[in-house]
Amino acid sequence: MTFIVIMGPQGSGKGTQAERLEAKGYTHLAMGDILKDIMRSDDPRANTVREYVENGDLLPNELNDEILDDAIDDVEDDVILDGYPRDRDQAEHLLDTHDVDLVVDIEISDDVAIERLSKRRVCTATHKSYSVDEITEADRKACRAHGGEIVQREDDTPEAIRHRLNVYHEKTQPLIDYFNNHDIPVCRVDGEQSRDSVHEDIVAAVNRVCT
Repeated sequence: MTFIVIMGPQGSGKGTQAERLEAKGYTHLAMGDILKDIMRSDDPRANTVREYVENGDLLPNELNDEILDDAIDDVEDDVILDGYPRDRDQAEHLLDTHDVDLVVDIEISDDVAIERLSKRRVCTATHKSYSVDEITEADRKACRAHGGEIVQREDDTPEAIRHRLNVYHEKTQPLIDYFNNHDIPVCRVDGEQSRDSVHEDIVAAVNRVCT
């Protein structure tokens, strides 16, 4: 199993790029989507997860780690992990339990992150993201077909985005050095390029390190 971690601040396009790698045989594990699916299920942890998420609090690392490990156990293909780890404790757990082959770090400025996320809209059923400038009626119909609607996330206001970016810079961004210090290859990618150019850079890194 090839195991890739994709990192970057909010709005860097981690989810979009991870989804594009699915076409190459990777299973995309997005921690945020996993938690949403648990909240909508009869999983015995659903109420606990919902309580933390609805209060805007982070799950305890022990619970977060357990949910991640369960998700990975169900996967036989190569993995690209998105939204985990978020802090040093989670990174330590990840390296203690899994062999990470590559970390991809998509870099963008805070100004670009705020601009992108202010325009982001999400299908409530499939979690697929869209830019408000690019949504088509076909997109809306596809979302409705799954029982959802395309909306703006409550935490995509400029004030909420700045708070999340501050948390990212304080707790998550330092993990790049942590992975480097543990001899995990890190590929830094300019996330302000076109989506296709970002994808090409990521594929080149994967081919260089993982083949």
